[in-house]
Amino acid sequence: MARPRRDAGTPLLPTGSWDALTPGTLSAGAELDGVRLTGDLRGLRAPDVRLLECELADAAADDARLRGGSWAECRWARVGATSLDLAGTTLRDTTWEGCRIGVLELPEATLTRVLLRDCKLDYVNLRHAAVTDLTVERCTIGELDVGQARLLRVRFSGCTVGSIALSGSRSEHVDVSDAGLLRLEGLDSLRGVTLSAEQAHDLAPALIKHLGGIIAQPNKADEAAR
Repeated sequence: MARPRRDAGTPLLPTGSWDALTPGTLSAGAELDGVRLTGDLRGLRAPDVRLLECELADAAADDARLRGGSWAECRWARVGATSLDLAGTTLRDTTWEGCRIGVLELPEATLTRVLLRDCKLDYVNLRHAAVTDLTVERCTIGELDVGQARLLRVRFSGCTVGSIALSGSRSEHVDVSDAGLLRLEGLDSLRGVTLSAEQAHDLAPALIKHLGGIIAQPNKADEAAR
């Protein structure tokens, strides 16, 4: 029997195996395969790393700068940081679980088959990023900025998101209909974004104003006469 075809808008999930990992350390330009990283990474400066089938777990990474690296088939688990700089980083087949991060910097990053699950992120910067197959499950995100980013097959499930800034982004199969979304900015870039009926209703006043329309206010005299 032929397998059912996958919905064209459903993100592909990451793959990876983290069995039999050996302890290791992270430093600038490191190339690691099958290593578990843990402990105190606060203030670490480690750009241009290359990691394959590695795990970063139970780590404090406040103010760590890991720019320009590549994480393939890796897992981040229970990582905490006030701020974390991953600008220009490539994340492929990577899972993040139970992470608590204040400011997550990912501008100009490349994300392919990435899963975020049970994470709390106050601010995420994905400006000018290339994002393909991103699944966000049961996460709380304060602000998400995807301005000028390219988004293909992105889905939020059971999440709470304070605001999403879309300005200048290009989206295809981006589904936020299952997220508790308080604010959406960048109405020019709504093409390719799926909203729930409730979200669309909440967005209607801002959209009308954006298009040059005027929303009539109730006449106080008429209201008093009712």
